Amino acid sequence: MIRKPAAILCDVNGTLFKLDALGDRLEKVGLPKDKLQLWFARTLRDGKALAITGTFATFKDVAGFQLKAMLSEQSNGGPDRPSKEQLESAAATLLGGFDEVEAWPDVALGFQKLRQLGVKIATMTNGSTEVTQKFLERSDLSQFVAESMEVAEVQLWKPRAEVYLHAAKRLGLQPDQVMLAAVHPWDTHGAKAAGLQAAYINRDGADYPPYFLPPDANLRSFVALAEQLTLR
Repeated sequence: MIRKPAAILCDVNGTLFKLDALGDRLEKVGLPKDKLQLWFARTLRDGKALAITGTFATFKDVAGFQLKAMLSEQSNGGPDRPSKEQLESAAATLLGGFDEVEAWPDVALGFQKLRQLGVKIATMTNGSTEVTQKFLERSDLSQFVAESMEVAEVQLWKPRAEVYLHAAKRLGLQPDQVMLAAVHPWDTHGAKAAGLQAAYINRDGADYPPYFLPPDANLRSFVALAEQLTLR
């Protein structure tokens, strides 16, 4: 049963903003737009592998490497294989697209309603707080967010429990007083395993994987989450 938390801890990439803006960048560097989700999935895959083994690399390094690998694979080792300089330039071009991402339309109103409920809002990203802060300021969302955090603070990617527990500690709260909000089932599963509450922001109406710990709420938007918490 959902309980009103003292704080909502928001995932950032894909949860607060759309990744669509990166599609044009991907096409610009030589990959079709429909490879965007594959690139992101490969980045998360390797980040989670690092987490499982207790090692760390930044999102920028992992994401950049995966882009360069995909560009190299596309050339099949032929004469058109990109040079090292071309690959570095391509990675910079794609990752620069994070400065253009736009918030999902439900986020601003959802945040406003959550703040009216007295719920603190924070972010925790596998990316960087620098990118998060730029996005929040550009989208006029920074006024609602009390804390911005990144996994580099614990040198482990989500869904390691240490990340969620670190966030709760930073907020001065017990884990069960914090609710993670994310569009990624593996993220909500990780939060639940660490003792937090979790809200699955299910914008596509997809089935939640039955092998993961179920979230406390399965909702289509941040507005719906705030409205449900109003009843608690």
